[in-house]
Amino acid sequence: MSPIKEKTKILIVDDDKNLLELLKTRIESAKYEAVISQKEDAALELAQKHVFNLAIVDLKLMRTDGISLMEELHAINPDLPVIILTGFAQLDMALDHMRLGAFDYMTKPFRVKELLLLLNRALEFRQLQEEKINYQTTLESRIEEATQALHNRVVQTVSSFILAIEEKDRYT
Repeated sequence: MSPIKEKTKILIVDDDKNLLELLKTRIESAKYEAVISQKEDAALELAQKHVFNLAIVDLKLMRTDGISLMEELHAINPDLPVIILTGFAQLDMALDHMRLGAFDYMTKPFRVKELLLLLNRALEFRQLQEEKINYQTTLESRIEEATQALHNRVVQTVSSFILAIEEKDRYT
């Protein structure tokens, strides 16, 4: 029997309660687990207690901005993809957000279908990153095993030469 895979958890942080409830409902209808928070402190506590696969963060929050929160979330989980929601549609600002570590951004108002497509893309990207790390770890392990086996063979070969030389002439 194969292990049951945990449901994908998505953290949503926004100061708009109605938007949070709407996103929670729509994301959960897409078979994901949505955890919502209006406050940055509560979101950080949740991120410390739970492993999230993705975060959706509003750019303008009550006490801080979404970029600062994203940086704190990345301090907890460096591989967490973060989608920034913003009411500002400036391309240079969006590019700055992505340079600072956001996976992508979406401007408000948005279509939930488009957000779900972006969400799926971010989750696929995260899964590919995890597969890459697992592959790299496996590859490094195999290389270490092969190196150790080669080292053992070299030692055995040298030992065999020494024994052969000693059999012929003990003084050599």
